[in-house]
Amino acid sequence: MLAAILAMGMATLDVRTFAPSDDFWIYPFASDTAEPYLRAWGNGGKSVPEASDDADSFSHSYLRFDFKDIPKGSYTVKSATLVLHHVAEFGFTKADADRQPLELRFVPTTFREKDWDHGKLKELKPKGGPNGVVASGVFGKADADQPVPITFDLLSGKDSFADRLVKALDSDDRTVAFLLTAAFDPSASGRDFIYKVFSKDGPAEHRPQLKLELERK
Repeated sequence: MLAAILAMGMATLDVRTFAPSDDFWIYPFASDTAEPYLRAWGNGGKSVPEASDDADSFSHSYLRFDFKDIPKGSYTVKSATLVLHHVAEFGFTKADADRQPLELRFVPTTFREKDWDHGKLKELKPKGGPNGVVASGVFGKADADQPVPITFDLLSGKDSFADRLVKALDSDDRTVAFLLTAAFDPSASGRDFIYKVFSKDGPAEHRPQLKLELERK
């Protein structure tokens, strides 16, 4: 028992907050990735296209986080939370957002915002279906024309962020990348049914923030 208590006392909790190193909305005619918004919507009740679907009927956004500032070592992920802020102007309800939430899925980390090429899409496909969801966003309370927080518990989904992060911290790459997806279908429900959140190029107080609590062994 004493040894266990001493071991617990030696563990160090490291709390850090990260902004994306890269984030941008993708669409066929994108010419500038440095814009203040990220967007996502789906089609036909799906958030990720299948082989027979028209991929251009879906819209996604990328986020990439660089964790090189975390010292190398062995860690346990105690908590991991991503907070995005939806713009104040939207035409759907919280019930709509709860039913078809904004989703996070893993994608390869090989892209960079500064040299994005739409032709790279084929290399960056996420895992579809419920098993590909890292976390679903919880839509916050709308408050008098203010942006609404969307909170993701990154340890809640079927595709494990903790495992992905631990592997990244033990690699030379030391990054993790996500795709924002959603089943909202503006072609069926109306043009208001899109998610539109601020990017790292948006207002400072509403930029994406990923908070980690790591226990170093």
